[in-house]
Amino acid sequence: MAQASGLAGSGIPVPTSTEGGEIEGYLERLDCYCDLMEATDEQKVSLLLCGLSAKQYDTLRGLVAPTLPKELSYPELTEKLTAHYGTLKNTRLERAKFRAVRRNEGESVASFVVRLRNAVRYCGFTGTVLAENLVEQFIMGKNHTVIARRSEEHTSELQSRQYL
Repeated sequence: MAQASGLAGSGIPVPTSTEGGEIEGYLERLDCYCDLMEATDEQKVSLLLCGLSAKQYDTLRGLVAPTLPKELSYPELTEKLTAHYGTLKNTRLERAKFRAVRRNEGESVASFVVRLRNAVRYCGFTGTVLAENLVEQFIMGKNHTVIARRSEEHTSELQSRQYL
């Protein structure tokens, strides 16, 4: 990440995008930075454009030609970038991948839970269905006798959720 030099001289690192990184993650980090720095709409555009890699910037120029990227609004730019680089996921395939997540030998429970939560991001589950699927997959993928005993001892749904 580059150092901030303009916005209030904060010294807080400005988010940058990398080749191969998810554009959604970059835009989320950039939005947080802009909120923190109380950036104006014009500053958001400049921060977004400066944070792109050279290849991403060239691609964006091609997507908006003949207009220059700096002449578009922040929402217009993020829409173009997301449409071009955005992550399209097959929900059924993502659910199959989620169902295949198992705790690795020696992996901490906390790390396993993080992997489960990352794996469920594109499954399309929400609300109680999300919570139920996380708990079920946690139990299915735990492969640890102590965790197995504890999860089997707790029969109520609410008690099982404490693991997640």
